[in-house]
Amino acid sequence: FWITRPILTAPLVTLTYLLFSTTLAPLPPLLAILVEGLLIATLAVAALDIFGKAPRKMRPYWLLCMIVLIGVLIPSLLISLVATPIYLDRSFGMLSPFLLAALAAAFVTARAPSPTRILIGILAVLMCGGTILHALTPDPAKPPYRQIAADLLNTPDAEVVPVLTLSDSAYLPLTYYAPTLEQQLVDVGEKSWLFPKTWQLFNVQRLTRDQLAEWLRTYRGKLRVIEPNTIDKPELATLHDLERNACTKTGKTYNQIVIVYEFTLGPCLAWRPPM
Repeated sequence: FWITRPILTAPLVTLTYLLFSTTLAPLPPLLAILVEGLLIATLAVAALDIFGKAPRKMRPYWLLCMIVLIGVLIPSLLISLVATPIYLDRSFGMLSPFLLAALAAAFVTARAPSPTRILIGILAVLMCGGTILHALTPDPAKPPYRQIAADLLNTPDAEVVPVLTLSDSAYLPLTYYAPTLEQQLVDVGEKSWLFPKTWQLFNVQRLTRDQLAEWLRTYRGKLRVIEPNTIDKPELATLHDLERNACTKTGKTYNQIVIVYEFTLGPCLAWRPPM
């Protein structure tokens, strides 16, 4: 199954995801740990403020927010550890308002010398910085397949030259944006984004890796290849073989996420200058 089993500290990482709308994996590990620690410390100090200084009528609402967070994350974690992995950060997006409400209540009720407002202010600055960084850097979760499809369709031989997609994550977006392309899809086995019966439902004929190797051995002519940022080792080996054996090769990178290659396969005629 494509969802991996979480670690025991996964809820701490999920809390930062609910606040920043992204995981902190791209950050250096130490910095990510500091941000997670800052959030936990803020919630701990906020709890002291709410139950020590806030009006009594506010306490049940704050407690409700925390119970909803814990009551969803912990059971999901236990089910994922004991039975089937279902714990996925982006699946908990609807919990974000509860976390934000808890922080907002703590900010409103905090009184000096409590550091709650300072801590929440630091988190707010980090959130703004994360939003700006997200806007300025490519999102690997959103490859620019619309632009890729448009560029492919603008080539004069778009409907004639086969397009080999080395990851089935690229197949459906390209089919949607450019249904007239002649796509060849490799069966990546357990790394598939969809279950086998789903591909049958879409009536998609996938090439096994052996069938793909045989097809490439006999293919002659121009071939376009889509390489997403993450492909499996057998498909990476296929790409290296194409680069080694092709007569010509060009490539265009899209947002440092997807590369579109164009190869010419077959007998290569060496051109020699006239004597």
